[in-house]
Amino acid sequence: RLGKMGIKTCITVDFGDGSKMKFFGNPVSCKSRYQSLTEADVGFVDPVVKSFDISHTYEVQGLYKVTVTGFDERGYAEENLDVTIFRMPCKVPQVWLPVNETSWLRPERVPKNYRSKPYQVASASILECNKTVQTYMEWSAYKVSIKKDPQSQTGMIEELTEIQINETVPSFQSSLIDIPGLTLDIGLHKLVFKLEIETGVPDLPLYKTAYTYFNITQSPLVPGFIKGSIAKVTRGWGQTLKLDVKGYSLDPDDPASNDWNV
Repeated sequence: RLGKMGIKTCITVDFGDGSKMKFFGNPVSCKSRYQSLTEADVGFVDPVVKSFDISHTYEVQGLYKVTVTGFDERGYAEENLDVTIFRMPCKVPQVWLPVNETSWLRPERVPKNYRSKPYQVASASILECNKTVQTYMEWSAYKVSIKKDPQSQTGMIEELTEIQINETVPSFQSSLIDIPGLTLDIGLHKLVFKLEIETGVPDLPLYKTAYTYFNITQSPLVPGFIKGSIAKVTRGWGQTLKLDVKGYSLDPDDPASNDWNV
C-alpha cells in the first residue's frame, strides 16, 4: 500500500532472489527507466485505493531483502523489507509505530523535541502462532547526517551513526521506549524498533522492524534575575534592587552552565 501516488506513478518490486522484477502503475513512467518493458509487463494499480496484491514463491529457504520503489517524473521513494523463508509455527509478524515519520525529505513534518525533555515512542505488533515461541524486542538509536550523493535518486543520502543506549535508556528492550532528557545530542535522529522470533537456526533470523525520525532541538533558556524566579518586585524610593542574571538563569540543556553574555 502506498501512502500517496498519482496517475503517473510506477512501482517496482524486487524479491531479492534473482527473479524478474515486477512492475505496476503507469507504463510510460516505468518505461522511462526500463526501456525494454512492454505495457503487458506493467500491472494495474488504482491511484485512489493505492494498494495492490502480489504473490511470489521462494524455492530456497533463507533471508531475502525485498525492495519496493515508487517514482514518477518528479519524485522517488524506496522501501526495503527483510523476509525470512522458513518453516515455522507462526505467521509473519506485523510491526509498526502508531505515531511515526518515516521520511527526512520533509523536515517540517519531522517531530521536534527539546533536548532537556524526555521522548517516548510506542510500538505495536501482531504475532500469531500455534505454539509458544521466544521473542525479543529491542530499540536502536542513530544520529542521522544527510549528505549529497549523485548515485541516489533524490541526490541525497542518509548516513547513520549508532548511539549506544543500552546503559542510558532502561526501556530499550520494551515495546515503549522512554528516552530521558539530556540523553541525545541536538540534531536529526532515527529510532528503529525490532521484534525478533527465535528460529533455532542462527543463520536464519526472523524479525521485523519499524522506524521513525525525530529532531532533538535546543531548549529555550530560562532567564532569572532574583532568587526564587520572582517575576515582579516593587521597591520604594531610594531602595536598591540587585539583579543577578548570571547567578539565577538556567540553560535546561546544560544546568551547570553559568557563562552568560548579558
